[in-house]
Amino acid sequence: MATVFLVLPLFGLFTTDGLRLIQSRQLWLWSHLTNLGFVYHRKVWASSDWLDLTHLWSLAVEEQFYLFWPVIVYFLPNRGLKIACAGCIAISFLLRFSLWQLGMRNGALYFPTPCRLDGLAIGALVAILSRDTGGLVRLSGMARWAAGAAIAGLGVLILARGGLSFADKPTVVFGPLLVSLLAASAISSVTGPTPATWLVSVLRNDFLRMSGKYSYGLYLFHGLLLKPLVILMPPDGLSKLGNLGFICVFALSSYGAAFASWHLFEKHWLKLKTSFDYRPQRVS
Repeated sequence: MATVFLVLPLFGLFTTDGLRLIQSRQLWLWSHLTNLGFVYHRKVWASSDWLDLTHLWSLAVEEQFYLFWPVIVYFLPNRGLKIACAGCIAISFLLRFSLWQLGMRNGALYFPTPCRLDGLAIGALVAILSRDTGGLVRLSGMARWAAGAAIAGLGVLILARGGLSFADKPTVVFGPLLVSLLAASAISSVTGPTPATWLVSVLRNDFLRMSGKYSYGLYLFHGLLLKPLVILMPPDGLSKLGNLGFICVFALSSYGAAFASWHLFEKHWLKLKTSFDYRPQRVS
C-alpha cells in the first residue's frame, strides 16, 4: 500500500481519471474495508490502467473475520463453537438468498463479510472437529456426503445457468457454499482416520507444498503484476507460443515476488508467534 500510494505517485504515474479515483478512495484499502467500499460505491472501482487492487476485497473479509472470531473462540466451549459455526453457515447463506429475493445487486450479495461467513465457518468447523478422535470419525463420514452434495449442486448450477459467473445471481447465492463444502471435504478426506491415499499423495507434491508456503504472497502480488505485464506483452498480439511465454513470465514473476516477500518480510513476523503461549484445548 505504501509503495502504490506513497511512492509511485512521486513518479507521476497516477495520470488518468480511473487511477485518480482509486487514489481518492484508498482509505477503504488501507483500513481493510475494500469489500464494503465496493458495496457503498455500487461499483468495483479498484482497477484501472496499470493498477489492479480488486482482489484485496477478500483479504478485507479475512481481516474482519479475524477481529471477531477469536473473541467467540475465547468465550465459547467446543460445543458452543460448533453451534456458532452452524449458525454462521445458515445465516450467511440465508442472507445471500434474502438479498437476492429483494433484488439487490450482485456485489451486495457477494462482497460483505456477513455474506461470506459460511465458507469461513465451514473451515472453522473442520478445524474444531479434527481436534479429537470422535470428531475425526464424524468428519470423515460427513466429508463423503458433503462432497457428493457439493459436486451435484455445482453440476446443476453449471448445467442450469450455463456455467459459473459472477453476473449470475443464483451462482453468487449457492456457489460459495458449494465450493466451500467441496474444499472442506477434500481437507477432511486427508485428515481423517482413513485418509484418501491418492489425494494425500497429490497434496504432498513438493511443488504444491512450496506453493502453499508462498500462497499469501502469490495471491497478493499476482493481481498487481498482471496488468503491467499485459501492457508490456499484450496477449492479443502474441502467437500461441507467445501466450505460453506470457503465462510463464507471469507465473515466474508472481512466484519471484512471493519468494522475496516471504524471506524478506513475512517469515520474520511469523517468528513472533514463539512469543505467545497457546492455551491447552478445552473440553466441553
